[in-house]
Amino acid sequence: MISLVECRKILGEAGRDLTDAQLERLRQDLYGLADITVTCFLSQASRKAPPPQKEPSG
Repeated sequence: MISLVECRKILGEAGRDLTDAQLERLRQDLYGLADITVTCFLSQASRKAPPPQKEPSG
């Protein structure tokens, strides 16, 4: 998990006035969004994957 110090560095001026509690909430929300995004991507990728090819017998 990214530390609050690193979060503040990433946000720059936009994160300057956020309290630690606000920043923790934002970090949790962004991790949740990332999880949903990855899950959706993997779900779509598995549906679009071509069926496995059979190996020639004998």
